[in-house]
Amino acid sequence: MSSVRVLAGTRKGAFILTADGARRDWTVNGPLLGGFETASP
Repeated sequence: MSSVRVLAGTRKGAFILTADGARRDWTVNGPLLGGFETASP
């Protein structure tokens, strides 16, 4: 089986989620880039 990668961008940063072809167990790497967290008023 081949692996699957999902690239996700959030306010907290960029993440890479990796799993095998069955997509049962996921590994999360990140945050790779700092996001834009703003303070609440």
